[in-house]
Amino acid sequence: MRNPEENSMESSVAIRALSNGANQKGLRNHNERLILSLLHRHGQMPGSDIARDTHLSAQTVSVILRKLESDGLVLKGNRSRGGWASLRCRWW
Repeated sequence: MRNPEENSMESSVAIRALSNGANQKGLRNHNERLILSLLHRHGQMPGSDIARDTHLSAQTVSVILRKLESDGLVLKGNRSRGGWASLRCRWW
């Protein structure tokens, strides 16, 4: 039989594991909406500008843009200076 302290610790770890996933997914969804909103307001812009304006890392922006592109929500434009592809938003 386990003591109450061990049960409490296991419960805390399980709750934290569940909440981290929910928070992570919520944060990802928020960042996607943030980027789409920026593109909607400003139109086509380089990913580096998106990273700067949203205060997200370049890697985070790149990952989100690839997902949004695969979902058909943004289109890649021509290569721009600095190596990032410009994007324009396509709304359904």
